[in-house]
Amino acid sequence: MARPKKEKPIIIDKAPKEKIVKPKTEPKPTWQKGLAPFFVKKIEKLFADVKKKLNKDLSVSEGLRDSAIQAERYALGRTVEGKIVTYARPTFSIHEYGLAIDVFVAGTNDPYLEKTPNGEDFWIAFAKLVREHGLVTGADFTRVVNGKVVPFLDYVHVQMDGGLSIHDIRNEFLKNGMKSVWEMVKKKEGIA
Repeated sequence: MARPKKEKPIIIDKAPKEKIVKPKTEPKPTWQKGLAPFFVKKIEKLFADVKKKLNKDLSVSEGLRDSAIQAERYALGRTVEGKIVTYARPTFSIHEYGLAIDVFVAGTNDPYLEKTPNGEDFWIAFAKLVREHGLVTGADFTRVVNGKVVPFLDYVHVQMDGGLSIHDIRNEFLKNGMKSVWEMVKKKEGIA
């Protein structure tokens, strides 16, 4: 009896190539979501300058913050155990209007010990660059304690407010919404 012929296996040495369609634009990094586009542009220029002049890479720990998260932050050290991290009550933080970020030095264990290449304290040098870029640094924050104005140093905070108070920004938001706040800040900043 003759043996049946073995069929040769079909070997596909190359899978058919699928056409890969790349998006026309890269997706936004998550830190940018909900922030005013003109503010994002300023931050990107600031980060490039920090890399060039201070030889550090920055990352954003927080950008847009909703009122529920602001309430949680405000409760810390007051009604919830922990250290006070903000003096802004809900709806009174510029984070809630897409005009502020908090940053950190990427790849470091203790960002407050960072130095620049020339030995200067990083956060002092960073605050100078923030000001040079026309932004507001938390290094300049103050608060009133027992009738005296005292510093409240928040070196990691950067914002753009057009010189407007948080009350002005909040009132505009309540009347006309976020886009109107952004237009108002853009106008005050002289951005077309």
